[in-house]
Amino acid sequence: TNPNPNPPAPLTAFTNPADGATGVALNTLVTATYSEGLDGDSINGTTFFVNAPGGSPVPGTVSVNGNTATFTPNAN
Repeated sequence: TNPNPNPPAPLTAFTNPADGATGVALNTLVTATYSEGLDGDSINGTTFFVNAPGGSPVPGTVSVNGNTATFTPNAN
């Protein structure tokens, strides 16, 4: 049996652009690097998303490579 069926979530180690950054172009890739590898099946548009100023969601796609998730906005 698993002694810890709900292990803690990975910690966010680094984001680019930084959280709260201003003046970021709409077509900028957003990356988040975590403290451990990610399950690519659990990272999607409902678990990893970007909001524009004012809180509206930015449409785009998310991909995972190791411990880094990358959000690619649809805007040019």
